[in-house]
Amino acid sequence: MNEPAEDNTPKETTPEWDGSDVCVAIHTAMRKYCDTPITTAAYNLIHLICEAKLKAKHSPWRLFGDSIAEHLNHNPEVDVANIAKRAANSLDDLYFKHIAAPRRKEGKDAFPKGVRHWLYALQGTLRCFDESDWAGAVEYLVRT
Repeated sequence: MNEPAEDNTPKETTPEWDGSDVCVAIHTAMRKYCDTPITTAAYNLIHLICEAKLKAKHSPWRLFGDSIAEHLNHNPEVDVANIAKRAANSLDDLYFKHIAAPRRKEGKDAFPKGVRHWLYALQGTLRCFDESDWAGAVEYLVRT
């Protein structure tokens, strides 16, 4: 009896997203696919946040990327722009849940120095994006 031949054709797989990769993809897309005053402000604000040398676990920008990556990894068929918009709108809640609450349990201040300002500046800026801004910002996430 003949055994069926083993199928060696490459399988199309969905990429496993990392929060850092999501951040890079969105930040790059803001320059390539967006050209509004608010996306320019966000792009430059993100540079300032990164230059602040916050630990990745305290960075609101990285928290934003991690949140999107988690959604993409669990459900790759989602509307990516909507996921990004929801992550932006809930950034302060995410911060308190994942960063501030554990820090308080350790007896530390909920916010490392300067982080509160970066968090609210980023959230306020991203909340000003319209639908076309979000579509452009997630362009690289959609293409992959």
